Amino acid sequence: MTTDTGVPAQPRKHEQAITQAVATTCDGTTTIADCFPDKMLAQVIAKQLETDVAHVITVDELDAITEIDANNAGITTLSGVEHLKNLKTVHLSDNQISDLTPLRDCEHLYDVRLYNASVSDVSPLANKTELWGIGLGNNFIKDFSTMTNVPKLGWADIYSNLIEDVSFIEQWPNCGSIWLSGNPFTDVSPLARATWLDRLQLENNAISDMSPFADFSPKQYSMNDNQGINMGDVTVDAGGDHGLHGEGPCGRLSAPEEDLSGRRRLRCRDRHRHLEGCLGQRRLFGQVQRIG
Repeated sequence: MTTDTGVPAQPRKHEQAITQAVATTCDGTTTIADCFPDKMLAQVIAKQLETDVAHVITVDELDAITEIDANNAGITTLSGVEHLKNLKTVHLSDNQISDLTPLRDCEHLYDVRLYNASVSDVSPLANKTELWGIGLGNNFIKDFSTMTNVPKLGWADIYSNLIEDVSFIEQWPNCGSIWLSGNPFTDVSPLARATWLDRLQLENNAISDMSPFADFSPKQYSMNDNQGINMGDVTVDAGGDHGLHGEGPCGRLSAPEEDLSGRRRLRCRDRHRHLEGCLGQRRLFGQVQRIG
């Protein structure tokens, strides 16, 4: 299977399961089971309140819930979560949740992690002015451009999705760390313009040209297992650790700090400012512009 750009799609660890969220009523006269129709989620809420799902949940009790931590709990829908007005932390990885709509009304979200789920639409996470981090790796998300007005977003772990365009990074001006491995995009120009990036992971992508990074280099980046990378004149601070990974056999590496054979981490101190080697079985070549 290929994407619209003709790039082979990344293999999925699971098939997408879609369950639409439905609006519920939680007005202080309904039970937990009625407010949260997903049986497993209802049990999680009841456990937090030290009661059972037949308990009539009050508005004060709803307002007191600030986190949901239930990884791999068999939850399929977030219906009812829209009533948790003070919710800050959502850790629901390894649940087949597809619809984030109930999170739209949770204005105080700070940390949202739904790894290995079935999410495809992140627009409900827009306008979250307190949101600090998202962990949405291994989902079915193609477009993050709808996730606007998140001024405090500091990190995004969104590996193994269906991302073909990374221009959305330009609307995340405080996102210092982003993990983008296993996505089918090929153009890294928007990332090179995001000079606020400190940490960047680009492994198992289909990138062939890293020359946009000629004038900018994140403090840490990892980009092994890309195909036919031409580094051009990418800046490399050889005195630091940029997480450049490689596997032997490797091409000539001028003045290596350590032997690459049997190792995956590549470091180089080279007074001649020349770096030549490979990432995985692919060639890496270019001129080192700065020696730390």
